[in-house]
Amino acid sequence: MDERLLALVPAGYGHPLHRRVIRALMRDPDSLLLDCRLVPRSRWQAWSQSALQQCYGQRYLHVPALGNRRYREQGPIEIVDLAAGIAQVQAALPSTVHWLIVLCGCARRRCHRWQVLKALQEALRQAGMGTEIVPPELWAAVFGLEAKQEGGTS
Repeated sequence: MDERLLALVPAGYGHPLHRRVIRALMRDPDSLLLDCRLVPRSRWQAWSQSALQQCYGQRYLHVPALGNRRYREQGPIEIVDLAAGIAQVQAALPSTVHWLIVLCGCARRRCHRWQVLKALQEALRQAGMGTEIVPPELWAAVFGLEAKQEGGTS
């Protein structure tokens, strides 16, 4: 049984406060940024796959299988292949990681990243790892971050 507790942090870079929390948590070398977007592009260059890979290197993991096929549409969420995506994350998850940030672009609180998060939490628990979902708003309070208007790359 894995003795560590893994904090799962759902975050959408479309939300100004979430951007600040992502950057604060990623300062810790024990953090991993899990990109669950189907297409890892953004109108804000800093949030595109190439920029995230350059900034975080091996601490950035894009898993297209966890993307929402209907990300451009209203209606029900359709994850590409949830089981395969979760298996890919489990195989790639370093034993040193304590903070797993589940990233998408949505500013709204509930989107497909919550389905990914819940499935990932269950799979990790079944594998014997303790997990806790920690909303970005809680981390913002811990870090003393305030919600304020800012540009896309802050």
